[in-house]
Amino acid sequence: MNGEKMEERGFTNPAPKTDSAREAVRSFYCELCSKGYARSNEYEAHLSSYDHSHKQRLKDMRQLTRDPLASTKARKAEQKANAGAGLISIKLGEGGEVGDGHQERQRPASL
Repeated sequence: MNGEKMEERGFTNPAPKTDSAREAVRSFYCELCSKGYARSNEYEAHLSSYDHSHKQRLKDMRQLTRDPLASTKARKAEQKANAGAGLISIKLGEGGEVGDGHQERQRPASL
């Protein structure tokens, strides 16, 4: 080695100096994990990582233990939002058939 100092492996980007740079860093920040990323692909990789998913499941589980009806409330809120957006839900009958659920079933012919 020629006396050159090697760059540290744990090198992090310097603190952003402009407002737009600070905003860019904030746009790739995971509040749940308290981690920031410089690039969108790193942030997206983090969102699909085991660590992030595990923390999200833990947070959801804690919320459910605090409020056992939270899932029901969330489902109703989602249905209300979907109805407000003009989305409808389609009920599937037996065998995955689309219908009102009151269709008569035909019996197979006996041999």
